[in-house]
Amino acid sequence: MHFLQLFVNIYLFNLLNAHIQNDIAKLFLITIIKDMSTEDNTPSISKNPEDYDVFDKQALAKYTTDTGKILLRKYTGLTPMQQRKVSKLIKKARHLQLLH
Repeated sequence: MHFLQLFVNIYLFNLLNAHIQNDIAKLFLITIIKDMSTEDNTPSISKNPEDYDVFDKQALAKYTTDTGKILLRKYTGLTPMQQRKVSKLIKKARHLQLLH
């Protein structure tokens, strides 16, 4: 979701929240805004490792062990270039504390 669209959603929520007294209407409005915000934030899972992003936790977790070590290329079956890219993405995700 674009930052401007998210800002507009939050502004509308705060504006409407001040005028809505009914709790059911507030909950309905909250669920609509949450649904709108989560649709664009879900990463598309691709089978091609070159398309992965730092925020693709599930995709990057396939290339790590339970203890967090990066799997070797002979176990992942990736090309050397793909393995380097995946390992760099995993390291960036660790730095951002997305992976442990």
